[in-house]
Amino acid sequence: MVEAREGNVAGRLVEDEVGPDLVGDHPEPVPLDEVGQPLAMGSPIDAIGAVSEPEHFRWLAATLADGEERRQAMLWDSHRQLLAEVMTAAGFVRHPNEWWHFSWGDQLWAWARGAGVACYGRWLEAGEPED
Repeated sequence: MVEAREGNVAGRLVEDEVGPDLVGDHPEPVPLDEVGQPLAMGSPIDAIGAVSEPEHFRWLAATLADGEERRQAMLWDSHRQLLAEVMTAAGFVRHPNEWWHFSWGDQLWAWARGAGVACYGRWLEAGEPED
């Protein structure tokens, strides 16, 4: 896990391109480099298709000969793994199909951790009956 120290932004996280489903239980962070710029992850948040899979670039690198394309795939994979390590250490779980999607306290989190129940569910309006 990367440690953020005063004056050093390496390893800090920024919420980038907040998705429409962000309600506090699953931030969509991206790690920052040493000068505060988001690390390249190989695809944008909410990308559609295989490129959104957390291990996509690891699998791709395994099929490529040595060269720049393979090195780039390995770099993007290392950035995704760094994000997963940091978020997992903080108690979040990653969605199995999205490199950017982490949850805490919701049904995905409960399922992944083997918990009997989630910490919270959907928001109920005043007077709305529970299911």
